[in-house]
Amino acid sequence: MTHDFKSAKQKFEPYLRGVGFIPNSSKGQWIYDGKFYLILLGLNPYSVGGFFTDIGIKFLWGNPENGYEFYDSPHGRIMINATRQYNGAILYESQNFEAEIDETIQQLLLQIEEYKKLSDLNYLAEKLFNRRDLFWSCHQDDCNMADFNLGVVQMLRGNRDEAKAIFKYIHHEKTDRSKVCLQYCDSVESFKGYITQKTVENRALYAAKYKYRLPVIEEIFPA
Repeated sequence: MTHDFKSAKQKFEPYLRGVGFIPNSSKGQWIYDGKFYLILLGLNPYSVGGFFTDIGIKFLWGNPENGYEFYDSPHGRIMINATRQYNGAILYESQNFEAEIDETIQQLLLQIEEYKKLSDLNYLAEKLFNRRDLFWSCHQDDCNMADFNLGVVQMLRGNRDEAKAIFKYIHHEKTDRSKVCLQYCDSVESFKGYITQKTVENRALYAAKYKYRLPVIEEIFPA
């Protein structure tokens, strides 16, 4: 017996729904709502043969046009190779299919559990400080000084000097958003208010653009 890509995706659905993911059928993507971030998970066919899952983080205080912004693994992908192809369809023999799907689901569930821990800002700061994903391209001597998201997290944790140093560095190098953040760095509460406003706005933009039903949440960060 053989299985196609559609039947492969169906295997994932009950597990993803069970851990709080919302589907977007038109994009083949699933999301988990972490209030100030989303866990994005995609199931994608692979032109060479087979398919892969990718899973990463989208921070909602930044640019809503950006895709993945953080992986807690070197490349964020788990490959499942097709057994064969027929008339352009990707096919999987039953024995290999079941074993590889089950293994992939278990890997994903472990990764999802890890990503849910990022709601703790102290844990998130540690992960950003020690990030190791290949999609994080940095050519400076001190990569942490180029990470806008780390600057936001440091400020939300009350580490004003560290946050201001990052925003000043990035503003000098590239973006205006750091300049805006610097205007709120004299007060943690003012900064939290600004970042909350941006996050609420971006949640609405992201939900409208990708047709997700995200609830309206006013309190993004704990008092």
